Amino acid sequence: MDKVKYYIGIDPGVRGGLAIIQEIKATIILCGTPRFELTKKKNGKTVKNFVCDERGMANLLKPYIGNAVATIEKVHTMPEQGVVSQGKLMESYGLWKGMLAMADIPFECVAPQTWKKAMMPDMDKSSKDASRMRAKQLWIDKGLFDEVKDEHVAEAALIAEYCRRNYFKCHKEQE
Repeated sequence: MDKVKYYIGIDPGVRGGLAIIQEIKATIILCGTPRFELTKKKNGKTVKNFVCDERGMANLLKPYIGNAVATIEKVHTMPEQGVVSQGKLMESYGLWKGMLAMADIPFECVAPQTWKKAMMPDMDKSSKDASRMRAKQLWIDKGLFDEVKDEHVAEAALIAEYCRRNYFKCHKEQE
């Protein structure tokens, strides 16, 4: 692989996010996980359901083949989550891992506790707003992460920055 130019962070989930940090221009690209909204009638009511858009996910990664590395948050099931939510989360996680592998983008899976400890020292890591607040601190001049709904792209941004810091550190030591 040539010199890494992009660092990708992925917060998996149908409502997850993806962030790409470009090393040279120090820019960040943010987007939610591509998804479709499906509606169906159930007991006379319209029920909305979101599913991952696999083609959209793959298209997001195509421009970075050969010059990127990625970190994806390692997910696991949790007792308080419903079966459907857990299934969708694990499906998204598997899709991202498979697509990164197919795109030949080296990646690592990192537990939330690991990247949060590194990226949010002295912050309440259980707070839903902590990731947004920390991302706002790091990208203060960008006017990003202002809304509560930005939580997942904020986490993806922090994961991408974790990827950048750790990739550089690991490869600098090898030189």
